[in-house]
Amino acid sequence: MDRRERREARDHAAAGALGDRLARAAIRADTCRGGRHAAHGRGGGHRQDGGRARALSALLGARGLARETRGRCRGARRVPPAAGAGGTDRAGVARAARARRAAGARLRPLRRRSPPARRSHRGTPSARERGGGAGPPRRGAPRVTRRWRESPATVLGVLTGLNALNYLDRYVGAATLPLMLASLSISDAAGGLLQSAFILTYALVCPFIGWAGDRGPRMRLAAAGVFLWSVATVASGLAPTYALLLLARAIVGVGEASYAVVTPSLLSDCYPPERRARVLGIFYAAIPVGSALGYVVGGLVGEHFGWRAAFFVAGAPGMVLAFVLLLLVEPRRGARDAAGAGAVTPLSLGASLRALVARRSWVSNTAAQVIYTFAMGGLATWMPTYFVRERGIPLATAASTFGLILVAAGFIGTLIGGRLSDALTRRVPGAHFVLSGWSLVASIAFTLPAVLAPSPAVFWPATFVTLLLLFMNIGPLNAAMANVLPADLRARGFAVTTGVMHLLGDAASPWLIGVASDAVGLTAPVLVTGCLLVVAGIVLLLDRASLVRDMRAVVGSGDDRAPAVMHG
Repeated sequence: MDRRERREARDHAAAGALGDRLARAAIRADTCRGGRHAAHGRGGGHRQDGGRARALSALLGARGLARETRGRCRGARRVPPAAGAGGTDRAGVARAARARRAAGARLRPLRRRSPPARRSHRGTPSARERGGGAGPPRRGAPRVTRRWRESPATVLGVLTGLNALNYLDRYVGAATLPLMLASLSISDAAGGLLQSAFILTYALVCPFIGWAGDRGPRMRLAAAGVFLWSVATVASGLAPTYALLLLARAIVGVGEASYAVVTPSLLSDCYPPERRARVLGIFYAAIPVGSALGYVVGGLVGEHFGWRAAFFVAGAPGMVLAFVLLLLVEPRRGARDAAGAGAVTPLSLGASLRALVARRSWVSNTAAQVIYTFAMGGLATWMPTYFVRERGIPLATAASTFGLILVAAGFIGTLIGGRLSDALTRRVPGAHFVLSGWSLVASIAFTLPAVLAPSPAVFWPATFVTLLLLFMNIGPLNAAMANVLPADLRARGFAVTTGVMHLLGDAASPWLIGVASDAVGLTAPVLVTGCLLVVAGIVLLLDRASLVRDMRAVVGSGDDRAPAVMHG
């Protein structure tokens, strides 16, 4: 007996009694009326739970059908199996199918007999036998390829590029601050208030954007934010008075908050937890790139064409690029989290805050980022002005040099921090906090010469190393936050952290440094602000045990796909 005959024998043995009797009765009735049936189809049993009727996908097989027609109706001619493809009586087949369907069997449509699929010498099923051949995939089967609009790499690339544009628009004002002070005849305190107004509205809007991001379409919210901040940036260059300029910068904060709050949540739904530190490191590497572009564009364009032209150049691209986000497909919330890690969290404000505060690592992470943001916001606003006043460097040279150092140190530091943090999570408990904490503590050794050294050969390299160490913690801290929050709380968690760290951080520091500069000069406020970074590092190092506990709680709740971040 060959392989085909053995398979047909197995199929006959698997057919249910009820389905078999109904199929035979339908065929006998059709044959006795003079119809000629050809052997057709291949045996392939379907089994149903609960003892329901089972039947063959091909009625009885070639030999069984010929035997049945010859035995039950005299005069019915046997049709050889080879002729089965063209001699099928469709009406009889349809009646048989209806009879078997009434018995509860699920049938595939009858198809032309095809040769049996080959198996390898090791007995491994072929792709065709596994259902992996040509034709539409089975329901629920993973797709081999994705359209570019759904690709995580596309989402990461577009969001990272727009994040660079975000920081370009933010820091073009810091680069042109000396020109605005002279053009509008305002004090240092008023100049610092321009940045503080932007940060203040940014911080106040963040919680509302986070709530909307957890309830509605995040991609559209981000696109609206990009368009709004770009229009407001262009309007900043058109403002005829200080009051209107202050209002335009405040509106920029609303647009940037709409983008910055929801994008970490989008990326977290595109990648599993063990890859988030690296992915968020790539995303936040746009911060130094965009900031540097802001300083370069502001310094060069501002010196040659005026500070208003710098705002035009910075804001115009976003008005067009915002529509690219509308082409992307938003990932499903919690798509890369295990079911246990994405438990439903109440949407009320009080319940959300209680859920966040219950995670102590989130509290310490937020506290450290408040201190870090206070220092970085103040230094980023005033360092170009500091080099112009205290070191006598021309504005274009100071802004472009500081921008190039910022983009090199920030880009390298952010990528190194993300990769090193992912590598350390397998061996070091609380690696995200450990790496970030030590990088912030070590920065003090280079902050002092960066501010106090009189020679460019000393303060420019010291500035580079300081920024390198500072940017190393961005990816790890954001990955730690994403990994301890469930999917439906993640946008609100980032929103509250973003709002608090800006409201208590860089919303006040630019204005406070400006007030102190009017009183005692710019050197002392800049130096004190830089030394505060050590405090942020100490907070992280002292509370790394809480991160270990929170990560173990997430893994224990069902996130078995993230063993690499168990100690992260």
